[in-house]
Amino acid sequence: MPYEIVFTADGSEAFNTLEHTEQRQVRKKLVQIAYCEYRNPRDWDYQEMDGCADGRFKVGSGLRVFADIDDRAGVIRIRSVGRRENLYT
Repeated sequence: MPYEIVFTADGSEAFNTLEHTEQRQVRKKLVQIAYCEYRNPRDWDYQEMDGCADGRFKVGSGLRVFADIDDRAGVIRIRSVGRRENLYT
């Protein structure tokens, strides 16, 4: 089942601060995760966490996407996006 990708206001704001190449990289990965028929979104290097979101996806070596996954509604809710070195301080 394909998942809908929804950005919160904070997630959208954080996404828009990325460079265009990084935005494309994040968008490509999220679409791949959302539309894969054979894997649940949690199977895509999703690590559950406490904090601003239920967990995070790694995108490449330097980007992180913090998101909640609602399996019943079929929604991946993006709460924050950023470079790894700027997120864990």
